[in-house]
Amino acid sequence: MNFTLSYNDPNKLWISFPKGANGAKVYQSNDGGASWTNITTPTLDGLEIETMVHQYGTDGGVYLGTYHGPVFYRNATMPDWDEFGTGLPYISYPLRMVPFYRDNKLRLATWHLGIWENELYEPSSLVADFSSNFEAFYCPGDTLKFVPHSVASAGATYQWSFPGRITGVFHSNVSCHNL
Repeated sequence: MNFTLSYNDPNKLWISFPKGANGAKVYQSNDGGASWTNITTPTLDGLEIETMVHQYGTDGGVYLGTYHGPVFYRNATMPDWDEFGTGLPYISYPLRMVPFYRDNKLRLATWHLGIWENELYEPSSLVADFSSNFEAFYCPGDTLKFVPHSVASAGATYQWSFPGRITGVFHSNVSCHNL
């Protein structure tokens, strides 16, 4: 079984079954897995789905990588899966797909055939996100580092703004170490 999660909706996810029967290969849940909707169409009959990935910044866009077959794409506005695999050999065994948002590319790692790359099916909307190396500060002078996890194209710039004062809880019994 393969699965992929929605970036902006924690209740939305998709699963696929590599050896699923015709008409029973890909399902979507909008309620965290409590119920499922079959989104398989006859387009996928006879194919084994080996990998899948959600494209952030789209309306439910999902890619399927198939064994000895093409890549497919579908979003919430499309009635069927669209073949998407220009230049991909039909004898491929896909291992993993990863959207490379900066360059608007989809990369597919294959077994024994290297890495295939193509333009994303559709552009992603900007998704601003970041993380930091600390959730809490314990020592005055600790350096907080921000890491962008945004969905943005090449040339995007980031500017973080934190108006006001940042306050924290400091514990006197915690040892501070310089690393």
